Amino acid sequence: MTGRLWLEQVERHHAPVVTSQLDIVGRPALLMHIELGGDHCVGEASPLEGFGNDSLAHARADLENATIEQVESAVSVLVQRFNEVGHCAALRAWEGVELVHAMGSPSARYCFEMLCARVAARACDTDLFGLLRAPGAAWQLSTSQVLDPLAPDFLARLLGACRQGVTTFKLKCGRNVRADIEALAQASGVVQSNVRFRLDANRAYCLEDAHVLLERLSAEQRLGAQIDWCEDLTDDPQEWASLEQYGVPLAVDEHLWRGVDVAASYAQVLVAKPMALGGMSRCYRLADWAASHQRVVCISHLFDGPWAFEATSALAFSVHSAAGAAGLSDHVGLGPPGQPRFPWLFPDRIIVPFSP
Repeated sequence: MTGRLWLEQVERHHAPVVTSQLDIVGRPALLMHIELGGDHCVGEASPLEGFGNDSLAHARADLENATIEQVESAVSVLVQRFNEVGHCAALRAWEGVELVHAMGSPSARYCFEMLCARVAARACDTDLFGLLRAPGAAWQLSTSQVLDPLAPDFLARLLGACRQGVTTFKLKCGRNVRADIEALAQASGVVQSNVRFRLDANRAYCLEDAHVLLERLSAEQRLGAQIDWCEDLTDDPQEWASLEQYGVPLAVDEHLWRGVDVAASYAQVLVAKPMALGGMSRCYRLADWAASHQRVVCISHLFDGPWAFEATSALAFSVHSAAGAAGLSDHVGLGPPGQPRFPWLFPDRIIVPFSP
């Protein structure tokens, strides 16, 4: 089948995203386009510099070596699997795709796999959600909204999201433990009892500060505050064993790319970002590991653009195993707030488009 495969670099600009490790107002991304059999599909590679060992140059080098024949080969693997069992929501479907084109860049791998998934979905007369959702999986997932607890408008944004139905918030902490604790105390005092918080320090706290935070959170929980988990508190996971005494669940994110078994040995929740880990195949492999080691997976993002966000949302319905919300709410990386959003994305949840 004749076709055309090409790369396009785009520059994305958005409102500032501030964490303990970065302050960004956008970043470049690579879009891989394919025209095949009259269809046009797109994959996205948008590595976040400093997160893991990926880069735009690394992604470009891998994607420039991809061919239409490789896409067609990967698509045939997925279509065959779909025709056999009715979905591609398992590692077995993606192991064959991994073999088609070796890639060292996680974002390039995700770009290639989401492109192949889109082509395969059309060949199977469905969409990404239909391709990746296994029988019995949820039709909708609640989502968590990311907030900066030290922003001047923090409480206003928190209450505004609560009015839209959002009940889970991820607070980007790590810059000042005392200020973070005070912000959480203020937030807990103004929200309803069903609102839950996740604190993500992006590895910024020293061990002493992590103890200070968890000791306070343990007390806040006794007063009724709902804390899902604390994520990446310090840069050295070997220290985390001493943090278990407070009874607050720990989550790991940024260390996962170094090795699942090592990173997950000290955390109960695995925060999976396909753009950082390496796409569908890597997330399904992580989900298999989590299931056999009594861990849960929370699907999230790297403030990726819309092409990746759709793929990650579809993936979440077959991989996300956390009892609470996925980390997939609307965010600045999707473009200006005034632009139309996805019809399946709501302020507090995502819903399979063809759900009954």
